[in-house]
Amino acid sequence: MNLKRISASCFCLLLAGQMTLSAQNVSFSSNKVTLKSAFEKIEKESKYKIAYNSSQLDANRSVTLTKKSDDVFGMLNQLLKGTNFTYEMEGNYIVIKPQQKAKSQAHGKKIKVRGVVKDETGEPVIGATVMEKGTTNNGVVTDLDGNYTIEIPADGMLAVSYIGCKDQDIKVNGREVINVNLADDNKVLEEVVVVGYGVQKKRDVSTAVSSVKAEALAKIESAEVVSTLNDVKVAILGKKGELTQVLKSMKDVAPEDRPKVGQMVNEARQAIETALDEKTKSINRALRAEKMKRETIDVTLPGVKKLTGHRHPNQIALEDLERVFIGMGYEIVEGPEVEYDKYNFELLNIPANHPAKDEQDTFYVTKDILLRTQTSPVQARIMEKGNLPIRILSPGRVFRADEVDATHSPSFHQVEGLVIDKGITMADLKGTLAQWAKEFFGENTKVKFRPHHFPFTEPSAECDITCFKCGGKGCRVCKGSGWIEILGCGMVHPKVLRDCGIDPEVYSGFAFGIGLERVTLLKYEIDDMRLLYENDMRFLDQF
Repeated sequence: MNLKRISASCFCLLLAGQMTLSAQNVSFSSNKVTLKSAFEKIEKESKYKIAYNSSQLDANRSVTLTKKSDDVFGMLNQLLKGTNFTYEMEGNYIVIKPQQKAKSQAHGKKIKVRGVVKDETGEPVIGATVMEKGTTNNGVVTDLDGNYTIEIPADGMLAVSYIGCKDQDIKVNGREVINVNLADDNKVLEEVVVVGYGVQKKRDVSTAVSSVKAEALAKIESAEVVSTLNDVKVAILGKKGELTQVLKSMKDVAPEDRPKVGQMVNEARQAIETALDEKTKSINRALRAEKMKRETIDVTLPGVKKLTGHRHPNQIALEDLERVFIGMGYEIVEGPEVEYDKYNFELLNIPANHPAKDEQDTFYVTKDILLRTQTSPVQARIMEKGNLPIRILSPGRVFRADEVDATHSPSFHQVEGLVIDKGITMADLKGTLAQWAKEFFGENTKVKFRPHHFPFTEPSAECDITCFKCGGKGCRVCKGSGWIEILGCGMVHPKVLRDCGIDPEVYSGFAFGIGLERVTLLKYEIDDMRLLYENDMRFLDQF
């Protein structure tokens, strides 16, 4: 259907909403309008929207108004007067819909009626006809136990009939269980005995039942697959099956013979169903045995080790590092690996003639686009936004044109930190790194600064820590010095602050950069960086 101004999906949502509505006045310049123009006028001069089914309502129909001005509801009453349409309020929408015709609750309401049909002796009547009186297509036949179920109007009438018995008409009167006792019709029985019209002999039906049973059992016994058994079940016991057809012919059996014949049919059905069940189980057992034979497991063969995944040593070190700085209030921030020259160099006080910008050190995509050589561009992007104060940690992969050896790789990872606030000093930097070193390498770890130079920090320093292996006494790890170079750091250069839109007279800050692979190698005493990337499970399984 086509709804005006509203789709079907939206319509469903509208029905869920409930709002308190108030009337609003609508005025027309003429007393003769079309429904479409009137609806548009109401929408324009009120807060309501009107929805209707254009296939049901002729919106181009002209309507003569008795009042040119009225509230929305009064105007709708005028517009829909004399039609079979009404309206309902759903939220802020007015839904035009056909009026529901009142129907009698009792008349035409159908119920399911069930019961048992028996003869004068109390025996179930098999194959008796139970019909809705006055119809030719609403009827059922009683089963082997005389049971029936039929759907019929609550105020309808049942017509029950069976050859050799008197017909009965029974009013339903809303009852759901109606048992019927049929009386013998002596006149019909006499005619059957004398004339024999349409009556089958007991022995004929018995012979047919025996024949069907024998044939079915033979087919079941010879079946090799379950699908064949299903075919036999349908052919014998289905609605149009052979045994069902025999059952239908029982209406022509003499009344005194029906119980015995009915018992014979029941026994035949039970025997066939039992044979079907046993044969199905036998076939399934054979199939299962064959499958087990094919799937036999040789327990003498060596077992297959189930490999389970675990974290890479780089990932373990990174998570430990991040945990320390997150505990100090830092936020983890990441940035793009393909970066602009502006953020990678210019905003970090690295001039155009700086050696770091040479092609032999940097992977350029274009003149202005490159693979980042550090994660410092993340710091520049954050400072440029001006959301102060800043306390961030930026881990990520970086790229440099280095030859692969035990300590270098063209692709590695850095973790850089940045703090910008009022009153930040070198003491804050040293205290931060000292706290990190103690939590990462051990409680007794100490730090010291050595003067250095970095374009984006002033003053700059190299940070050393006491050897976590020997405690500063000298060993193979620290090469006998007792100290290990760990990272570069310094106070953020005033020019860097100014270029990123931060007043260096008001704010100051510090930055540091940690090589993730370096601290991983140190922490786990690995002497070759290449081991981290060769995917040798003999090595990685140690972590």
